[in-house]
Amino acid sequence: MSSNQDDPQKPVTPRKNASRSSASVTPLAQFKRSSEELQAEIVVGAHKDGDSRELSDVATSVASTVLSASSLKDHDQTEAEILDSETLRTRLKLDDWRCGGCKPNGEPCQRRISKKRQVKICSQLDQMLTLSQSSEGFDDELEELITLVHCQSHDHGYAKEDRLELWAKVFPQGSASSTVTTEKQIKKAFGRLEQRCIGMNQKKERCRRSIGGQRVQNCRKTIDEILQPDVYEDAELLEGYLRVLEVNMYCPSHIDKQGYKMVSTWKSSIIGILKKSKPEFVRDANLLISSVEDDAEAVNSGAVSESTDNTKETVWRNGQLPTPRNTRSLSPEFYHSPSKFWPSASDASSLKRLPRFDDIRNPKECYDLVKEVVTRNLAKTHNTGGYVYLYEVEGNEGVVKIGYTKTLEKRHKDWAFDCNRETKLLYPLSKDSLEEVPNAPRVEALCHSELHYCRIRVDCRACLKEHIEWFEISPKKCIQVIKKWSQWMRTNPFENVATDQGRLLKKEENEKTKDMDEFMKSVAMLA
Repeated sequence: MSSNQDDPQKPVTPRKNASRSSASVTPLAQFKRSSEELQAEIVVGAHKDGDSRELSDVATSVASTVLSASSLKDHDQTEAEILDSETLRTRLKLDDWRCGGCKPNGEPCQRRISKKRQVKICSQLDQMLTLSQSSEGFDDELEELITLVHCQSHDHGYAKEDRLELWAKVFPQGSASSTVTTEKQIKKAFGRLEQRCIGMNQKKERCRRSIGGQRVQNCRKTIDEILQPDVYEDAELLEGYLRVLEVNMYCPSHIDKQGYKMVSTWKSSIIGILKKSKPEFVRDANLLISSVEDDAEAVNSGAVSESTDNTKETVWRNGQLPTPRNTRSLSPEFYHSPSKFWPSASDASSLKRLPRFDDIRNPKECYDLVKEVVTRNLAKTHNTGGYVYLYEVEGNEGVVKIGYTKTLEKRHKDWAFDCNRETKLLYPLSKDSLEEVPNAPRVEALCHSELHYCRIRVDCRACLKEHIEWFEISPKKCIQVIKKWSQWMRTNPFENVATDQGRLLKKEENEKTKDMDEFMKSVAMLA
């Protein structure tokens, strides 16, 4: 299967505005006209490349789409500030038509953007020419651009977030309020969320255990609260929420056992941001600074003197009253047991789906994928027994996950911990189906390839990873697929003698795959 990001065809190059130097033509008129020229150029180019039907359908929408972009013009910009699409594309570093998302090694991804997507990107850029960071809908438009540009490896997670932040700076700030800017700076001060514990082990090395999906979600919720002005401008609330944030960054072995290491650092950063962005906050900032400058022992002790009246006012160790109490109603755990502030609860929200990168939409279109998996040599990594399971999660009926494991119970506990989802096992359930399947990883791969037409990609906000083993299909149909490939594998279709490349598919089975319609019918009869 090839990604539609990979396309060796000549890139689409929007024509420069020919009348740019003419004072009688406004920039808005220029980009309308250049879009009409681009539409004609794409259609002509598509005919030359033999792609006329697919690309012309996309191109015909460019003119109407771009004309509607004039309604998005920001009132804080003058026409002289309006960019042309080519200049904007250059500033966003899209001239080479490559993904550009940051890989784990820090290098930009070099995967090419397909010609079809290039057309859509040109249209999207035209819609954004008059926008500023304060324009209504700016974030949504920028996110749509990222979705079109980035490949499936980089259209989610931090690769996406980093690009959003970088690209936003290309556009003028407009009339964005200081509050919005302040909140973005504060959020950045916390760095990236991780599943790895921030505690230290006995060797004085960072703990390698996971904090679990619920604590990741707790951290995200806590940061969202801190970004509210009534919190970050209130000394008492800020201190409390920072403690809640830190305790949720520890694994079960270290939570509530290693004091507060990050609270004072975060608080100092926030104070610095507030003093620059909100001069009126200097008085409150001075109050907070006295707390920050306390020694580390005082910070880690978390000593709090609670008043005896019903107002639940608090006095921090430095002896000064905090800023006036907020009207928020907070549980006692907020002050006395920050690790218990957020109630324990599994996530039952809808799975966050990512876009598909192919046009396979019916079962027969998957036959080539199935054939490739069937005929592939059986490597040692696939030459092991286990269980191919099926489950669903609360709040997402009609969407199921197919996986492979050697220990069902442990795998489900691990997944529930990492992703904070309550799993409901759908298969195997009976004693008959609990029999180990030979070459289970290959059976899993066969199920995935046959059901690729209904596969969905999920961006998990708990484990911070992409899941690609989810399928939008009824459990009944999915169980039939698992059963038939499990039975096919039990017929011992591979040679017993392994070669350097693995075990080969038997000749008679290989011969059957020459007619995939008949082969799939014969496998279906095994269920």
